[in-house]
Amino acid sequence: MKQPSEKAESLAEEIFDHVRYGLTQADAIRELAEMIDENCADLVESAGALLRDAESHRGVPDPVYLAQLQRTLAGHQPTRTWPDTEPDLFAKFGNGSA
Repeated sequence: MKQPSEKAESLAEEIFDHVRYGLTQADAIRELAEMIDENCADLVESAGALLRDAESHRGVPDPVYLAQLQRTLAGHQPTRTWPDTEPDLFAKFGNGSA
């Protein structure tokens, strides 16, 4: 399993900290959705700024907005990925038939 990003771990911790007994399922879903939106707000804002700039410049955004989006995405990347040299566990099974 991949290691989640620091932002995802922070959100998961916050979700557990805010779990309260007595919440209805609808209330819990709404609270979690709000937390996810807040956690992703920087990513959405960076992508929006890039798209708005590109729209006003014939589809080509300013490199400043690309750099901003790259920095923002870095915060949403898993902290550890599996190396390319790790064998594919499912390769020996082919298409799933034994």
